[in-house]
Amino acid sequence: MRMLVLGAGLQGSACAYDLLQNPAITEVRLADQRVDRLPAFLQPFIG
Repeated sequence: MRMLVLGAGLQGSACAYDLLQNPAITEVRLADQRVDRLPAFLQPFIG
């Protein structure tokens, strides 16, 4: 299953991290104006 998270701030990035822990989720995309400020805990998942 693929997911889209709108907003990569504190809530959105935490939501994306939680989604990435679910084996049923194959892809998570974040949509934000400033994706260059993603938290460090999401860096291993960027690719």
